[in-house]
Amino acid sequence: MNKSFLVKDIVILAKIEKNFDVVSLFKYKDFSSWVAVKDALSTNLRKDGNPPEMVFPKKDLFSKEAFYLIFISTVNYVKNVLNRKPRSLFIGAGSGLFENEKQVLDSYFPYKEESTNDVIYFLNADYSKRLFKYKKHICKHNITIFSFIFSPLTFFLARIIFFFQKKKNISFDNIIQFLKREGFNIKIETLIWAHIKYISGYLLYFIVLRPLKINKVYVVSSYSNSDIIAVCKKRGIEIIEMQHGVVGETHRGYNYKLKDKRLPTPDMIYVYNSFWTKELLDAGFYSEKQIKEYGRLKYKLLEEQNFEIEEKYIVFTGQNLHNDEIKEFLKTSNQLLIDNSIRMFYIPHPNESQKAIDALQTYFAHCNSVVIIKEKKFSTEKYILDSIAHISLFSSCHFDAIHFKGITYIADIIDNNPMEYYVQEMDSRFIKINTITEIFKNI
Repeated sequence: MNKSFLVKDIVILAKIEKNFDVVSLFKYKDFSSWVAVKDALSTNLRKDGNPPEMVFPKKDLFSKEAFYLIFISTVNYVKNVLNRKPRSLFIGAGSGLFENEKQVLDSYFPYKEESTNDVIYFLNADYSKRLFKYKKHICKHNITIFSFIFSPLTFFLARIIFFFQKKKNISFDNIIQFLKREGFNIKIETLIWAHIKYISGYLLYFIVLRPLKINKVYVVSSYSNSDIIAVCKKRGIEIIEMQHGVVGETHRGYNYKLKDKRLPTPDMIYVYNSFWTKELLDAGFYSEKQIKEYGRLKYKLLEEQNFEIEEKYIVFTGQNLHNDEIKEFLKTSNQLLIDNSIRMFYIPHPNESQKAIDALQTYFAHCNSVVIIKEKKFSTEKYILDSIAHISLFSSCHFDAIHFKGITYIADIIDNNPMEYYVQEMDSRFIKINTITEIFKNI
């Protein structure tokens, strides 16, 4: 395995873990905030040192749909508190909800082991207007949208703690100096804020989860919920992570270069298939006995379908990043698409804002060859399966394309692309392109 093509932030974070006692440095009670700090630091390294975001991301939290979901979530949380039966806690993501034959399903839910009617069901979501269409599902299964009712409280508690703690001797100067020597101008407030956000989350979820009878936890994106994981591990509860995207050496949440019980990480990870087992083992943190090949619901459902999308098209799955570069790539593809009577379907990332989607749709309004899929008729996986080819930057959809088609194309329009690692490892399957001309050579 050639690790020389890992993007710079991954290399830098690995050096920090090898050269500093980060677990002790970011210790809080019996665990460490390093998982959360590493997540925040990775984002800031890619932003080249921008200060931490200390303004709560409002998005559409104050819409009428959000108020409805906040009310329902609060009621559902109380219902779960009053239910004294020991149950599993599922911590999912709103992006996992989808409709299949008029039934709402969750692509991350462990259906082989649990029933949606018999778990404590927490969901993390960004955009209330998108989630609102699943309101019946949310009511039926007593789902708590914890990002709407608990995350704001965590944030404001963190602001209070930060106000008092920033004047005290919380010093991470050695790491900051190391980053400067490596060419990154990261503010010390970035580390302090991430550490304090973890502390506030731990304190809040210690209270929130205390009245709930939990015997097992299934979680989507454990590194994003490390405060909750720490609280549950403190109670001796088994933690199982459900794969939701890339796992392995190229992802900050799975490539730790130290092993310490104080890191709030899952006990087990359920992965889609043997490809991801190998990726996790190559990363070196998780052992073979901690990994289970569980399959993927959307793959199974697509295998059972017997129809195809009757159109010739290439699909480009979005990132919620680098929109200007993507727009230019789509624009330069226009004439070649027309010449070959093929269309380009652009599928926005689940977290892509409505404003960004509307802007793209307006820009390509008079371009019949480029279609912005504002409302999907099919799942993203179905669009990939029936396409001529799949393109993206560093989306996890690349691996869906590998599963279905054996090949995927990386638009070579940004520097330091994490997919370079896979291009070097499997260059016949992960192919970099500057224009779609190179796709037509292979079809």
